[in-house]
Amino acid sequence: MSILNESLKGTVESNVKSASTRRRNPKPAFARVNERFEHLLKNQVGAITDKTKRLVIEECINRVDGATSTEYQKSLRDAMTKLLYNFPFLMDCRELSVSPFSAAQNVIMFNKFGKVSKEGLVNVFKKKVDLLNNEVFTEGELAKAKFDSPSGKATEEQENELSIFIEKAMQILPKDE
Repeated sequence: MSILNESLKGTVESNVKSASTRRRNPKPAFARVNERFEHLLKNQVGAITDKTKRLVIEECINRVDGATSTEYQKSLRDAMTKLLYNFPFLMDCRELSVSPFSAAQNVIMFNKFGKVSKEGLVNVFKKKVDLLNNEVFTEGELAKAKFDSPSGKATEEQENELSIFIEKAMQILPKDE
């Protein structure tokens, strides 16, 4: 009987080891906040406004361990910058008549960066364009989260750099025919 117990004990121990080695690194807090956002937003009663989105994203930040509003806004701004440097994205914004800044912010918050990068904004949000219009965080708020420090504040140039980039990029995009 003891031989059977010894063989089972080895099996249990080996299963425990393999389960613990399969664990992956946890996702960053920014990604976990965005994953919760759309689900919580769908559960809201009434019209989806910028104020509603702001309250929902703040609730998501509070629910995720390791997430802070400042760190979230820094990561949001960085992700938005990557998306705004994508000229097909800017062309889709023009086609849908939406603000690239607001659209980028909402694409990231709805956790659709990869899908929009591959399939295009028009294909992913064609029936939900109204979700792209509301700006949750201002450009100034995002710049302050990124650039403010104990030794200095965000400059006016830093607070407006995304708007300036968008304006210049939209000027050089090919015209619709």
